[in-house]
Amino acid sequence: MKLSWVSVGLCAVAGAGADKLNLDRIFRRMTTDPEGAFHIDELGILRSLDRRGKVLDFARLERRQLLGVASAYYSTTEKGELISTWANANSSQLAPDDIWSPAPHLLPRRFTDPGQREELTSPAPSLSRILGRGRADCTTLYCNSFRFCVENGCTWCLAAGRKSRCILEGSAHTPQHTPYNPSNPPKPPFSPPHPQGQAGHHHHHHQ
Repeated sequence: MKLSWVSVGLCAVAGAGADKLNLDRIFRRMTTDPEGAFHIDELGILRSLDRRGKVLDFARLERRQLLGVASAYYSTTEKGELISTWANANSSQLAPDDIWSPAPHLLPRRFTDPGQREELTSPAPSLSRILGRGRADCTTLYCNSFRFCVENGCTWCLAAGRKSRCILEGSAHTPQHTPYNPSNPPKPPFSPPHPQGQAGHHHHHHQ
């Protein structure tokens, strides 16, 4: 079953666009910390983490959505690795307590090893490069926070696979190299916290 799903996944890139659109909606609804990041673990749980690694929000992703992530943002090699990692993903086996308090090995190293945090960012593209050649490809920028990505013309910081990287909302449908307009910068993704007790319950059960 694992091999058959992997082989199907590698050929199903055409379907990633529709799944990506749904992922954008999920990302936008998540409670976030400007100094935090999104993370997708090996079981297919998307978590919004604050700067200390505390879970602020989560969503259970379906296999087609996981394929959309791998196809939209990763190179051929990394895509194959992620598809293999997520081949048996089944977030339904996780109890809510395990989602809100994940085991350390499920989190990116930057949250379990503070020394990793400052080593994970790529040099920011120069302003002349942005203005002269269009927006840099967001997926080439390694990140440690949403703020870093927004400041470089991208939308989210997503950890899935070897490194956290910036992604651009809607990038599965529109060219990455769109002109950068300094007078109309990308809207920051940071949403105000949901009222206490409501976060994480209205959009997480994607069966």
